Amino acid sequence: MNKFVKLVYPLAEKSLVEVYTSRISFSQKETIYNIVDFFKEKIFLKFKLKKIRRKIKNNIQLSKIINLHDEDGVDVKKIRSMIKQIESGHDILSDCGLPNIKLIKTKNNELVLFDGHHSLLSYICADKKYLSEVPHLIVQSENNYFSDNELHVFFGKHLVKLKNKNWRDYVINWNVSEKKQFCKRKRNNIGELYNSLISELFRKNF
Repeated sequence: MNKFVKLVYPLAEKSLVEVYTSRISFSQKETIYNIVDFFKEKIFLKFKLKKIRRKIKNNIQLSKIINLHDEDGVDVKKIRSMIKQIESGHDILSDCGLPNIKLIKTKNNELVLFDGHHSLLSYICADKKYLSEVPHLIVQSENNYFSDNELHVFFGKHLVKLKNKNWRDYVINWNVSEKKQFCKRKRNNIGELYNSLISELFRKNF
């Protein structure tokens, strides 16, 4: 089955983005993480990618993207450091140069952030409002979305707890004790998560 990895980078001209799309043939057993790893090791790090300039057709609000962590899974100090990096004119990228912000689309046409919560929150703090304004990676399937069962991989060793449950009702926070990692969702999207952190992010001694 074909999967697609799309890289999107903002440009100074706000109506345009720079895009690169790679088609990868994978079995259904491969996870979204496997697809990203394959793309990074076999394509991104080995070849010079030819990006295409495209007009923005449907600009998505960052605040509407679904989070997989809540405030218990966020390190405010890390966000503050990233904000300074953005304000100095540098994008937030991984060590190899891939965008930190990684997304997939669900069958309900929702965008889910499966990696890069700190990065996305940092861009919002730096007054970015739309997805076209931040470098990001989107993993897509042939039918453009992933099933709910395929999203269970994001919950790691806790995925068995999702049996007969809707993943949308839960979040996963890896930087707390194991017993507290899998918990009921408090924030429905990145906008709500950002609002829950505002007072801490912008306190006077920042």
